[in-house]
Order: sequence, then structure tokens, then C-alpha cells
Amino acid sequence: METSGSAGTNSNAERSVRILPLYTSSIGEAIFPGDDIRTVQSRSDFCEMLARHQEGGGKLEFDAIVASLAGFVPARVSTTTHPSWKERETQEWEQIGRPGILAAMVEFFLHGGLQRRLEQQRKLVADLQAAGIQFGDTAQLVDRIQHAGDWRKTFVDLAVMGRPLGIRISAEELNADAASSALRAAGFTHEQQIAIWANSRLPSRGASLRG
Repeated sequence: METSGSAGTNSNAERSVRILPLYTSSIGEAIFPGDDIRTVQSRSDFCEMLARHQEGGGKLEFDAIVASLAGFVPARVSTTTHPSWKERETQEWEQIGRPGILAAMVEFFLHGGLQRRLEQQRKLVADLQAAGIQFGDTAQLVDRIQHAGDWRKTFVDLAVMGRPLGIRISAEELNADAASSALRAAGFTHEQQIAIWANSRLPSRGASLRG
């Protein structure tokens, strides 16, 4: 949100407030994971650009998307009316914002980011199974996290609410230390691990999960 104002010769001030939406998508969450301010802004800018690209009939191909990015300016920049703010935000977009999005796209699509993400998911499932955990409909679990943006959150959500879909996390004999290690290695927070344990059919010794 941007607020700008100008005062005249009297005490009345003319003010304008712009409230702009934050854009999101599964692919945006995959390329720009995280909740810090810079990441959230980059993700929103990318998703806004992608929405405009698709609205204009653009193909969902890397080169076509890069071409759209080259001519794209997010609404938070283009609709700024304050001269000094507009100059500053335009410069920041051209020197930091756009190049940062391009670099993230190249890393994800061309330099193995997507492959590493999929491999991390496969390794997590395999390691948890080796630790004694069963998933019920494993194929559906894998498909859903593969197509999720924030796949760790999706995994936790499925652990909590996946039973109607046939996804039931359980174990008869569990190596809790190995399961904990697998979750930590895959980047799950301590809170996420506790949520998985508390909402699944795992032995009570699972409470020993460490962050």
C-alpha cells in the first residue's frame, strides 16, 4: 500500500491511498518459496506478470514468459504518481526486481531447481517409508506435493486432513529418529513436524521429534 499527500494553502490535505493486490500461484510459490518481504514481493510481481502473459494469449513456455517479463512493469510501479517515488521504484524494478525474477526463473527451470525440488520430495517419501511410515495412497500424496506451490505446507495439510482422500500417515514399527532426520533434511520446521506427528496415526514415541 502506498500513501501520498500534498497540502495546499489551507489546512485541508488531499490524500490518495492505493491498495494493490498480492498475486500468487502454485508455480510462483515453487519458484519463490518463503515469507520474507522481498520474496513475497518478487512472487507477487512474477505472478502478476504471468497473469498478464496468459491474458494476452502468451504460451506457457520459458522463452515466451521471459519475453513478457522483459516488457513488464508491475502495477505497484506503473501506477505510482509521486514523481520521486516513481523514479525510485522504476529504478529498483529495472535494476533489482526484474533481474531477480529472471535469475530465479533460470535457476528453477534451466539450472536444476525443479529437478532438485522433485528429488527432495522423492527422497523424503522414500526415507520416511524406510523409517516405517505408511501413507495409504502414496501415489496421490506424491502427485499432490509435486503440483503444490509450497509443497511442505501441502504435505502437512495432507497429514492433517488427507484421510478423506485416502492419505493416512501411520506406522506399526517406527524409527522415530530416522523419521525426524528425514523431515529436517527436507526443510520442515519443528512446528510442521509436530503437526504431522500430532495429526497422524504414529506411535506416541513420535513425540520425540526434534527441531
